[in-house]
Amino acid sequence: MIIANNNEPDTELKGAPALPPKDRSRPPPSSQLDQLPPPPPYTPAAGPSTSTSPPPRPAPVPRSPSSTIFRPQNAQTVNHFEVFSKHIPIEGTYLIDPTLPSVGPVPSTLRKQRRKRNKAWGKDARGITDINASFRTRHGAISLDLAVVAESPAIPAPGTPKVPATVVVSTRHGRINLNLFEAQPGRSVDLQVESRHGKITLLLPPTYDGPLLFETRNAGAVSFLPAFAARTRTLRASDRETLVVCTAPEEPGRPKPTPPMSPSQPGPDDGDRVFVRTRHGRITIGISGLDRVEEAPIVGGLLKRLGELLEVGGRAFGQYVEAHAAVLERKLSEKSVQIEKALDRQSKAADRSESSLTTRRPVL
Repeated sequence: MIIANNNEPDTELKGAPALPPKDRSRPPPSSQLDQLPPPPPYTPAAGPSTSTSPPPRPAPVPRSPSSTIFRPQNAQTVNHFEVFSKHIPIEGTYLIDPTLPSVGPVPSTLRKQRRKRNKAWGKDARGITDINASFRTRHGAISLDLAVVAESPAIPAPGTPKVPATVVVSTRHGRINLNLFEAQPGRSVDLQVESRHGKITLLLPPTYDGPLLFETRNAGAVSFLPAFAARTRTLRASDRETLVVCTAPEEPGRPKPTPPMSPSQPGPDDGDRVFVRTRHGRITIGISGLDRVEEAPIVGGLLKRLGELLEVGGRAFGQYVEAHAAVLERKLSEKSVQIEKALDRQSKAADRSESSLTTRRPVL
């Protein structure tokens, strides 16, 4: 009788390969599937799963215009301030406080401009004054809104001297649009505006009270807007220079200014004054808030604009040729006089030599 031992493997299965491990990822029996909740219904509009989709992009933030030193977006309170560029236009709103402490010494360029500016008015009781703000460019345009402010806007006591704010605005070939819209009590304006070939438009504050000096190649290049013309009177006028005085209306609580006594003494030492100079441009003066500057629309397109530029250039070239022709004519006349004198001297010397020969001839 043979009894089989279950603990020992069958001799026939010893050479068979081992069975693979159980696959636990196989689905459970159907009895367990019946116990699970049903899956959510599929809808094509729902789109892909949020777990694999990229995050939504943030909404773009609207960009404000860039703020630079030549075009600040906010009003700047300055003193002993200077901006210079060769081709970049200068724009912005600046509040000039002549008593604002400055950091460091006054720049050397402001000292040079100070000496040049004082030559315009000649010697006066003010002496050499510092420049509180300077805006200069060579080929760019200048468009500024300025105000002369005080630390305390209260009206000072009568007889208190004003603190002048000296401002220089200049360009060589660009336009200047300057709106000096306010000068607070206790402050005065000492302004110099200069452009060689560009148009100058200047609006003064309603409280402006003082002289204005214009230097141009043509007296007809200066025009006054209605509100400003009603306040001015002329002290001196010539082909190249015009001196006028603008008188502010009387206000309650505001002392009446002292009228000028003579053209050589156009006003008080601490009062307002403006000096405007141009060679080939035009000057328009008005009162801020009262006069309105209307720019003529450009009609005719590019060809008409080009024709205007050629006309201005031809006029400047004609003036240049005329001036040099006068200088050449004067030099030629001087040379002709010198040649005539030299010929006279030679003829007199020849006459003298001939007479001496006749006296020395022996008598036979």
